[in-house]
Amino acid sequence: MQSFQLGTSSVILGIALHYAIALAWTAIFYAASRKFVILLRKPLISGVIYGLAVYLFMNLVVLPLSGVPHPIKAPSLTSRINGVLAVVFCIGLTISLLIRRESSSTL
Repeated sequence: MQSFQLGTSSVILGIALHYAIALAWTAIFYAASRKFVILLRKPLISGVIYGLAVYLFMNLVVLPLSGVPHPIKAPSLTSRINGVLAVVFCIGLTISLLIRRESSSTL
């Protein structure tokens, strides 16, 4: 709760952690794509599945362990769908397609 009162330093830390987490998810997909070439051959399917996995892990494991207070009212279905689609398209598919593009010479 103290982080909500720290102002700019809390914002900077939040941005840095956000990018560090995104970089970590990218590194995980990259490492997996070296071992499982199917991830590069089917980037759309693997990106969607990876995005769903990231969403579930972040919401079912990371957030409960973070200590962030739970909202009093549960998120609406629309909010939940928006969250899933954002992670699938902005994280899963983006990572999958970019790594596919950069790895195209090895396929």
